[in-house]
Amino acid sequence: KIIYFGNGIDKNLYYPPSQKEVIIARNKYGIDKDLFVIGIVARLIVEKGLTELIKAFDLMAINNKNIALFICGSKLKSDHNKGIHKELNYLKNKYKERVFLTGQLDHTYEAYRVMDVFCLPSYREGLPYTILEAMMTGIPVIASNIRGNREIITNNINGLLCLSKDVDSLKKCILDLYNNRRKRKNISRKGHKHVSENFELNKILKKEIQIIRQIIN
Repeated sequence: KIIYFGNGIDKNLYYPPSQKEVIIARNKYGIDKDLFVIGIVARLIVEKGLTELIKAFDLMAINNKNIALFICGSKLKSDHNKGIHKELNYLKNKYKERVFLTGQLDHTYEAYRVMDVFCLPSYREGLPYTILEAMMTGIPVIASNIRGNREIITNNINGLLCLSKDVDSLKKCILDLYNNRRKRKNISRKGHKHVSENFELNKILKKEIQIIRQIIN
């Protein structure tokens, strides 16, 4: 008999922040309060979909002066996949006041607080913690329509699924949420509810303990 447990997210660290907490986090990174922030927490490699995210942002930022991009992560020494530092440097130089690069952070919960939308347009995933963390924080999520992401997100219900490796599809999803505040709020609420009910750390641990006790007995 096989029993599956998902990843557990600590609700004491990842939760919908207060307006004060959002302001503090944005001030820390020098992000203007009026910017609409598209964010990602990921290793800085091609397979995380960062090339597509950079291209989509570049296309949108030309006509939308209040759109910003917040990238949290670094390329690990163990990563054999191609990095994207050249593309990031180009973007940072082009949009000096609207592109934010934090590098690797030990604690990411503060990074999510600056975001209006979280994107993970990756090529492959297991069951990504970052999507669960973002949803637990109350951020609407856009992710590629691949295995792993689909285990968490039901399209247009608790998040949006875009085509993998497709800049236009990603751009369309971002603009959909950018232009529709009500939809952002609705997806945010349902996403938080879904993760709280199914992936909250204490609930996962409780299930594991119950199974262990059943096996022992």
